[in-house]
Amino acid sequence: MRPSNPLLVLPLEESPIRANKLKNLVAIISFSSFIVTLAIAGLVMDESGVPWFSEGVGPQYDFSEGSKSYDYYESQDWDECCEQEYASYSYLDSDLQQEQSTDITSITPLTIYFVLALIFASILLIIAPINMPNYAKMPITTLLGLAITTVGIFLTRKFVITLSLYFDMSTNLGSNSEPSNYLHVMVYFGGFLGLACLGLGGLVISSANRFLDSVSLSSRFSFDAATNFLLFSLIVFLVSPLFPIAYISTDQSQSSFDEGIDPDSIHLYPAKALVIDDQSANYEDSDVVDSTVGNYALVENLFLAIIWINLGIIMLISLTLIPRGGFVFEWATQINILSIILIILSTTFTTIMYVNLPKILGADGIFSDETYASFSYNINWIIPIVCLTMLVIWFKLLVKSYLPWMNLMLNQSSRV
Repeated sequence: MRPSNPLLVLPLEESPIRANKLKNLVAIISFSSFIVTLAIAGLVMDESGVPWFSEGVGPQYDFSEGSKSYDYYESQDWDECCEQEYASYSYLDSDLQQEQSTDITSITPLTIYFVLALIFASILLIIAPINMPNYAKMPITTLLGLAITTVGIFLTRKFVITLSLYFDMSTNLGSNSEPSNYLHVMVYFGGFLGLACLGLGGLVISSANRFLDSVSLSSRFSFDAATNFLLFSLIVFLVSPLFPIAYISTDQSQSSFDEGIDPDSIHLYPAKALVIDDQSANYEDSDVVDSTVGNYALVENLFLAIIWINLGIIMLISLTLIPRGGFVFEWATQINILSIILIILSTTFTTIMYVNLPKILGADGIFSDETYASFSYNINWIIPIVCLTMLVIWFKLLVKSYLPWMNLMLNQSSRV
């Protein structure tokens, strides 16, 4: 009797499903090999003294011409630029460490990230070609993919915060002033490896989606919602810090203002906002700090919680393929419906932050109105857009996954 499924009458090597899985397998092996190579290269480069920063040496002020320059820039590796500062930070008490927690991000060692990327990518490289049942292979590869994704998140976050602080320093200079430092090879290499880890993690997650043909539509919609929640939360965590959220113009009528040395405006980048929040105890009136940059830090933490939850949800969905016991994990994934609490909180505090941002300029604000003239919003509207998008995703999750699952549970209980 001829099989009803047309895929079964094709030669095995011509099966579209097999061909797609083979392409994914080749891509995962190639990407894993690439990351292993990058991680090893990073360890060698860091140990060999490849520079992190170029530091300006010999600052020169010319007040007659209104300029600030440096004699030359000196390339420095981590031992030269950062080791002593990082060691001093490690000996501080917890309160003082909190005040520097954002600033210190740019000089934390890269070694641990290289080692973790090397370990997880190597294991994935070994596991991926092994032929085993889908219900066993999918959870293992997904776990390794999520581990690599986690390394990528923190490595990319380190690079993004460093870049945001650099933008804050370099854009808020006088017209004739040179920056005090430039980013060098290792900073960019760390960011590149972080993006590569995110790419491999995304590839593994995408490949896992192809194994879900045999599970319920409810689980597939849960998977789609979890990946979308994860993607948009990563946009907030890894993209938003690169764009300024406020623009404060300088009062150039002051007698002390020097257009060559003093900036004609301040672009407030999110990383600088996080630094201000870290040091909020040093401000006499902390209400403005708490309602503006403090809320930015809070919203980021809420999105970080959404990231952790949905990494866990994706892992649980990968376990739904387990025979007989998979339905338990399918039930557990429905907890993602509670993400609405975090989404509503994020939307609420984001609204409060944007409404109160103009207050950062004023007598009780972060920027004194004796020095700065006016406030305006800048180009960074990423978080409000993401909040609205995630509300839409949640409603789709409710309609296409949670409600059908609830109806199924109610029907099964009524039969009993």
